[in-house]
Amino acid sequence: MNAASSPKVAAFQVYLGLNGSQEDLKLPSNNYFLYKSNEATAADDYLRLSADEAVKYGCPPFIYVTFPSAKDPKWDDRHPGVSTCQLITITNPEWFEQFRDKSTKKSQKRLNKDDYLQLKNAFAEIMIERLSELFPQYAKEIIFSESSTSISQQYYMQNDYGELYALPHTVDRFKSDIWTELRHECDIPGLILSGQDVMFCGVTSALHNGLLTAQAILKGDLLKDLDKAIRLQTENVNKSE
Repeated sequence: MNAASSPKVAAFQVYLGLNGSQEDLKLPSNNYFLYKSNEATAADDYLRLSADEAVKYGCPPFIYVTFPSAKDPKWDDRHPGVSTCQLITITNPEWFEQFRDKSTKKSQKRLNKDDYLQLKNAFAEIMIERLSELFPQYAKEIIFSESSTSISQQYYMQNDYGELYALPHTVDRFKSDIWTELRHECDIPGLILSGQDVMFCGVTSALHNGLLTAQAILKGDLLKDLDKAIRLQTENVNKSE
């Protein structure tokens, strides 16, 4: 499956600390997907660039923007006066491969630290600049900044090359010879699979996937049961009104 996907897609993330509470900054609790263009091949074209070309390209084809602290109702109780912002985009793991430590040293995740940091910071600055253009009221309150590359992702998550999810979410994934093999029940008796590798990533998919996983274990039609429960609840609400 991994071999079928070209180019590879890994994650690059920027973590920001903001001066001010959610109320002070009026932080939204929703997420944003910022697209640079509507070109269907923009992401693939970007990932086929060299590292230097990608830096010159500037803002990546898209950036995911979220404010994690704004989603936590107890955040201000634990961390008063500060908030967080997270930026996520795609990167080609080959851009950082030369810096990956391939030895067995567990305490060392990268080589050529200065060159690595220079490249990493270049990408981070581009993303922060884009945030500044679209959300200047938040960007001016940045008091902390850190970023992670495909090497960071691979080191801490112990995945193949720093991918954000497991199996690549590409067109190849939905080919008939692959898609039909992604299911909850496999050839190993008693082993039930779940997660984004059975369906695909995303909150809605995860919710639906959990239901189908439980259905595979319980051997029942939980979708039908859920539909009945919703109908019954709706009827009871209507009667009470």
